[in-house]
Amino acid sequence: MIELEDAVMEIIVNAGQSRSLCFEALHAARIGNIDEARLLLNEADGYARRAHQMQTQLIGQDAGEARQPMTLIMVHA
Repeated sequence: MIELEDAVMEIIVNAGQSRSLCFEALHAARIGNIDEARLLLNEADGYARRAHQMQTQLIGQDAGEARQPMTLIMVHA
């Protein structure tokens, strides 16, 4: 069973890293460095997928029975 706080922090950290890399990719594209932008977007995709996988595990663990407590940190994730 996944610890809720660990899982939520993993979602937040990975989603945040993905977002940061997307902004870096936008900056790279704006200055004409398209190859770097593509690399950054590919890296961002990996972090977004890790966040999504953890979110999916939490949903599966709950199995729609609302056993997971709804905490502020869970809402943030």
